[in-house]
Amino acid sequence: MTLSNRDELKNAIRAALLARAPKPTGIKKVIELAGGANSLAHKLGVTHQAIYTWSHRGWVPIQRAIQIESLFGVPREALLKPELVAILAPRQWS
Repeated sequence: MTLSNRDELKNAIRAALLARAPKPTGIKKVIELAGGANSLAHKLGVTHQAIYTWSHRGWVPIQRAIQIESLFGVPREALLKPELVAILAPRQWS
């Protein structure tokens, strides 16, 4: 395998992994707005471990998304699991 082929293979693997990674959501922005993960945890009445979990996976439970939306003005659609947003989105009828 040539060096060029190795680079192409590494780039293809990197692209495939990035495509499978969860898309970023608004939780990181909310952590910034709250002044950090511990501050957000305190404001929501949850543990900092919960905030870490949400940040790591990229979405929050729907009940918390509603709470965060009311406290910080970040739309719940930016906080929810993308598949859930797609299910809850209004359908356009022809």
